[in-house]
Amino acid sequence: MRFVMVSKHYPVEGDPIFVFSQQIAEAMAGYHNVETLVISPQSITRKLIHHKKITKSVYRTELRNGNTVTVYAFPYFTFSETNNKLLQKIQKASNSRALKKCIKKAGINQRDYCYSMFWEMGKQFDEALSEMNISTNLIVESSESVLQNGTEISNYDFKNLKAIVCVSSEKVNECTKYNLIKKAPHSLIPNGFDANVFKKLDRMAMRKKLGLPEDKFIIAFVGSFIERKGIPELNDVLKETEDVYSIFIGSGHLNIDCPNVLFKGSLDHDNIPEYLNAADVFVLPTKHEGCANVIVEALGCGLPIISSRKDFNKEVLNDNCAILIDPDSREELKAAIEKLRDNKELRQSMEQASYEMGQTLTIEKRTKRILDLIESLN
Repeated sequence: MRFVMVSKHYPVEGDPIFVFSQQIAEAMAGYHNVETLVISPQSITRKLIHHKKITKSVYRTELRNGNTVTVYAFPYFTFSETNNKLLQKIQKASNSRALKKCIKKAGINQRDYCYSMFWEMGKQFDEALSEMNISTNLIVESSESVLQNGTEISNYDFKNLKAIVCVSSEKVNECTKYNLIKKAPHSLIPNGFDANVFKKLDRMAMRKKLGLPEDKFIIAFVGSFIERKGIPELNDVLKETEDVYSIFIGSGHLNIDCPNVLFKGSLDHDNIPEYLNAADVFVLPTKHEGCANVIVEALGCGLPIISSRKDFNKEVLNDNCAILIDPDSREELKAAIEKLRDNKELRQSMEQASYEMGQTLTIEKRTKRILDLIESLN
């Protein structure tokens, strides 16, 4: 069999977008020795506007064990968030042509298992296959933060869909709401992290290396600086909370102007673990997620977590490793931060519980569960 990752984006050097797609693809080839392809048409418009690297239409990445991942990335044009119907039509046609070129060049067939990241990409892939009269085995991962076009997806008649992977109870509920759960058998498989990258490092050594204060209580946030991630609440709470220093990794349109910010900005994905390990606690008061990759990565580093009491955290967080709060309550968020600031023994016990939880969520174990699902379809 061949495993085919189907993704709207695929990361390259200097453009760490959709890293989770790369992690699955490289784990399949690296840990499980499965022949792995990636189909991910690249938006030339996006790359030119944001000064990102434009790759070859077909290229290979060699892994540490000598196996390779072949990426098919034929170009297309996008017109972001346009209401112009003509431009929308041109964009859709351009994307469809690029997707079909990828499918043809990769030689997709009935023996392949094609794993689509998100419902919309799965729908586009299935449409292209149908127009080309090609049959294959499609698995859709339901992991988007919010399914924006659930009714449209619900009304679409998938021709190749064989299974659904939901990353949290939240996504099972959402798929049930839109009757997607009836389209194919589903499995609940939370997100995973690369344990070779996200692992426990010595906190004081990381603080010295990064030039951070060794005797301060530091929280870390990773994500977009947007409302959905809880940035307004966290920023306001830190203005009112004494003796708390912070690291904000990411970017976005919201301004962060609380005191004692030690770092604010984007990092290459592989550099994030050093900053996480320099922190005492990871904080993400997010309102909507599929299953937050940054939380499982923080668990891999053994960090106590403060996050949302929501179904998207149900499978990855518990009371031993996390303080769960109402993400709309500044009072609960402030109390949680102060509780961990003032109780070192609690932090230490939660660190161990976080690390133990993280070891159940590695990308190696996650992709093994996906492979078990594939075997069950035979």
